[in-house]
Amino acid sequence: MARINSLITSTRRRKTLSIDSNGKSIIFEQAMPNIASNPTTIDEELADSNTNSPNKQSEQQPQPTTPRKVEFKFDINEQQQQQQPTTENTFSDTESDVGSLYDIETSISKSIINQLKILNILISNKFIFILYFAVLSCHVLLWLVLGGIEEGIYQSNPSQSRIFAGFLHFTSGCVVNINGVVVVICQAVLYLIAEIILLILHFISERDTYYIKLETFIVVGMQVGVTLIFGLSYIGAINRYTEYFYAGGNIIASFAVLELLVSNFLPLVLSYYNDSRIVSSRKSTAAASETIRRMTMDDTQPQQTSPIAADDEENQIGGISDNKAEDRGSLYGILDAASTSAILILLRHKKYSEQFLLYAQRSYCPENILCWRDIEAYKKVKKDASRRRIGQFILGTYLIHHSPLELNISKEDKRVQEIEQVLTNKSLPLRADLFDFLQLHCLLNMLDIFERLKSSNKEIREYLKGSKAATPSTGNLN
Repeated sequence: MARINSLITSTRRRKTLSIDSNGKSIIFEQAMPNIASNPTTIDEELADSNTNSPNKQSEQQPQPTTPRKVEFKFDINEQQQQQQPTTENTFSDTESDVGSLYDIETSISKSIINQLKILNILISNKFIFILYFAVLSCHVLLWLVLGGIEEGIYQSNPSQSRIFAGFLHFTSGCVVNINGVVVVICQAVLYLIAEIILLILHFISERDTYYIKLETFIVVGMQVGVTLIFGLSYIGAINRYTEYFYAGGNIIASFAVLELLVSNFLPLVLSYYNDSRIVSSRKSTAAASETIRRMTMDDTQPQQTSPIAADDEENQIGGISDNKAEDRGSLYGILDAASTSAILILLRHKKYSEQFLLYAQRSYCPENILCWRDIEAYKKVKKDASRRRIGQFILGTYLIHHSPLELNISKEDKRVQEIEQVLTNKSLPLRADLFDFLQLHCLLNMLDIFERLKSSNKEIREYLKGSKAATPSTGNLN
């Protein structure tokens, strides 16, 4: 059977394509951006090169078979479905080929990468310092403007009563009159205008798993209510009754207490409640986490590797040897042992893998899942040039300081430096297990988000309970 090479763009929709038996006719029912126009580039970029001879494919004769339709479900990644000359590569309803963020890097993901770079700037220390300085300057300017207006009102009516006080000496308590109320309301309105703009952006953002959006709506509603109550409480007819029961000056102080309750105390209580729901799972994952953490530590610890010749040392990247039977303590062996674990079952499931990624996005930590997928794509290709391109993409996206999806990993780790050296030196071969330690590091970082998803999603919890392949390495499935 002829080999079939196809590249799939992720658009979170279902698309249908027809592929004939010789792999030369590709018909998309829906237009796919930057893909159908140049199919040869797709084959050159991520073609399966399992053969050592470039002419082997031309020597194979296609078998006459009936054309068939294949339907794929796309997400944020493109991927290449491959079919070997002697083995038919098919997937069941619960098995999913791993997509790669690299696959869409040259097409629809340019805008996504640019957005990530912009967001990376917005959370940088330099931007935060500039923002705080600008906010402080606006407050000082606002104080000067409103203070100047108040001084102008006093100069126009010098007979109006006025309270004078020293730096640390006050002759009377806080006195609020209609002028002070107007100043406070004007200041509150300016803040509300800025918050309305942010709320519009908040509406179009995805719902998060920490209830930050709900908390924001509650706090803004409280601000609007406090502003109205504070203004109405100083109207003459209303003031006679409200001031007797509750002083108007305490309204703002009461709002500050309520805001602390909503923004600090309630999230803390909710966090303890959620942790108590998965405490048994966390206990069972502690041992596995510590095991993986030891294996992903810096190379200051001695690595367990099989004895090999000194001239083969260049093939031992990240302390991983060629002989898996001898190197039982290597990261590659641990990765094989964990291939049937619950977290990997979830990652390789069509439906639940996308739910896992969506949950991670709403928890603001999708980089570990995306990196794991890109490493899977790196392992699939056999051409050294294609591997080098994907490897450089992984290095620039997840490992370099200030990269768009920077992982929480030490940049001083010798294995990270080795990866950079191997990718830049074209004379060195690229091993399939080059990123194994990084993939295990991603699995370790996924444990917490995995337990949270499992405790909040009954469907996934029931699926994992029924899976005989699930192991305790990622937690209790009950």
